Amino acid sequence: MINLNSDEFKINHWGILYYYDDDLDNLLIAERKLIENSEKYSKTLIKEFQAKVENDAELQAKPKNYEEGSMQAQYYGHYYGDTEKINNQILQNYRKASLLSIFSILEGQLKLISKLVEDEFDFSVKTKHITGGDYIHKYWLYLTKVFELNPANVQDEYNLIRQHKYVRNKIAHSNSEIDENKLQFVEQTNGLSVRKFGNDNILEISNDEYVTEILNLIKTFFNKLIKDVDRRYGEIKNVG
Repeated sequence: MINLNSDEFKINHWGILYYYDDDLDNLLIAERKLIENSEKYSKTLIKEFQAKVENDAELQAKPKNYEEGSMQAQYYGHYYGDTEKINNQILQNYRKASLLSIFSILEGQLKLISKLVEDEFDFSVKTKHITGGDYIHKYWLYLTKVFELNPANVQDEYNLIRQHKYVRNKIAHSNSEIDENKLQFVEQTNGLSVRKFGNDNILEISNDEYVTEILNLIKTFFNKLIKDVDRRYGEIKNVG
């Protein structure tokens, strides 16, 4: 949360921004708790499953020949194959749902700030005049082009958000199927991996740290953005 008495916030031009920041902080803390709890639950399921497999005498006996090995594999597939797949899918579902939720928070908070600006200043251009289906970018354009907020302080964070929004969109709209020209980006991103399913490349979130890093990115982005919105407000109102 922003400390309004800190050197970074020497003059609080627009007090209501404090409440926006406080609300965002609560949203992100709650999201982090959900991530932690879902990871704990999913990994407990996997650990219990592994213990059950390890205690199955049929699977612990070393096969004497190819035929016994084949029978053992069939036995595992029959009794445990579906459960293994379901447990892994539960983990993926939680992680992907968390990513979607984080981007929903991002879009919602950008909308709130843009609406706050729109209600305060009588600019001829409104958010509704900015076309396109990318609402996050729409609010960004409104704040940087209409409100004329200097984007320099948050441009790096915004660029990263734009990159990872591709991942979010593929999860939300394309059944996690990744385009061929984005495979390198996914494979080089810590916490992401690709699973082949027929001819399709399916995105997997292989590490929960990926989701928490996006959460941290959003937090940093808004902490900087809110300060810059306050400074721009002060410039327009000619205060401070």
